Amino acid sequence: VDIPIIGVGGIATFEDAPSGRGAKKQGIVVEPRPDSKDNADAGLAQAPATPERGLEEPLPLTEGPPGQAIYGRFEPRLCGCAEELVEPASASVVRDLVDDIAAAEAPILFGSLCSKVASCWGVQRAGSRVRAVVRQALKHCGLVIRRGTEREFVWTKQLAGHPYEGFRVHGEGDLRPRQAQEICPEEVANAAAQVLAQHISMDMEDLAREAAAVFGIRRLGTNVRASFNEGIALLIDQGRCQVDGTKVIAP
Repeated sequence: VDIPIIGVGGIATFEDAPSGRGAKKQGIVVEPRPDSKDNADAGLAQAPATPERGLEEPLPLTEGPPGQAIYGRFEPRLCGCAEELVEPASASVVRDLVDDIAAAEAPILFGSLCSKVASCWGVQRAGSRVRAVVRQALKHCGLVIRRGTEREFVWTKQLAGHPYEGFRVHGEGDLRPRQAQEICPEEVANAAAQVLAQHISMDMEDLAREAAAVFGIRRLGTNVRASFNEGIALLIDQGRCQVDGTKVIAP
């Protein structure tokens, strides 16, 4: 299901579909970033059931640079069987689930959001049908999508409505730290700004490597470099640093 986009940062209104959260009829706000590629398998593969749980309590800031916090994770809950996920009767449950995941983990990669929704229904892979269901739910939740070069991130309106100054790192008990592509450019830019404040002047490659290390990523491969260069480009576009050749300089 495609989501209509009206201009840059426009609001698409869907008045024929009531929200699962009440009587409000609102659409999804889409901020400008090019569409991501969707090569996911369209099938629904059965996965082991996940015990029902609730949301984790918010975790406190860590001892670290300004803005650093622990990444809070949504605890999955079993919502039904695989076949029920794409049924119209499950739409309101999917909307509530999307809302809860976004509240816990936004900004979150759209693909990761789809995978988390799928797992709550015993679906192993978030194929095209699952992604379509999630997109349909997004426009009823009033969430915001920011599109980058090849990625889409889902934000809550509260986070998207103010300058985002933080970045989140994994906690000691987190068994699955985020991969580079799951970290939004805004978080990378903020972490890079803190690294640059300590070093004053750095080669762009070194800045990307040190910013990646903040998130526990030790190897600057092709995919990691692309994700972190996008965040550093955002830092530059925001005027939060200066560039002299390959050097990035703190303001």
